[in-house]
Amino acid sequence: MVHCLASTSDQSGGGSHAMIRISFAAYALLCLAALGSRADAAFIFTLSQDGANVVGSGSGSIDTTGLIVVGPGTPCGSGVSGSDAVEVSCPTGEDLLWQGISGPASFGSGALTLASGVTGADVGIDGALAALQTPDNYVSGSALSDTLTFDNTTISGLGLTPGTYTYTWGGGPDADSYTVDIEASASTEPEPGSLALFGSALALLAVRRRGRSCRGGPAATVSPAATLPAHQIQMRQTPTRSLGERPGGCRREQARR
Repeated sequence: MVHCLASTSDQSGGGSHAMIRISFAAYALLCLAALGSRADAAFIFTLSQDGANVVGSGSGSIDTTGLIVVGPGTPCGSGVSGSDAVEVSCPTGEDLLWQGISGPASFGSGALTLASGVTGADVGIDGALAALQTPDNYVSGSALSDTLTFDNTTISGLGLTPGTYTYTWGGGPDADSYTVDIEASASTEPEPGSLALFGSALALLAVRRRGRSCRGGPAATVSPAATLPAHQIQMRQTPTRSLGERPGGCRREQARR
């Protein structure tokens, strides 16, 4: 971490003062660059539906200042668990476990599901344990990336609740975060407007069939229903039931003498 402190000493001569000004300006630029890169230091992991599979990818860095090493993690697998807020990639099995973070203890109700495929670094989060994982011998602030793939499943099938879950630690210039972003799957349910049109079409078909089955009875007509829900269809002419009329509106044929 760059400490932006400057010290000067008395030097004589205009040339020396000019060199000090140039050196100080270059040092200031270096400090600003270091602070700017530090502000971007965070790790973000995103899970989303990709066809028949769920795919997750993460990238960023982790500042371990303020975290406590609790030793190597247990022999780890790669996967997710909504009920314990676990999202971990562990392709090598050699990782370090750190504690000192705060954030949600769950992001769903699903049990641990192992990934079908994993690439990248050993990195992850365990919200229930308030811990995160880095590669063994990880250098604070180094770039990390990973991917997880879950074949033939969905976000809901994994028991995950869509949303953004952020875990934080440290303070001041050492503050950092780890974010798990679970994207909602595209809805496959029909829209209400489509259901209304479908219901209207079925009602119109039923009315027409009823009219054809009646012999001599007045045919029922309906107002245009192409844009109306089924319950709003109004009959323009409703045959009244009278003596000798069958249930359904069809008049019985009278026998001729």
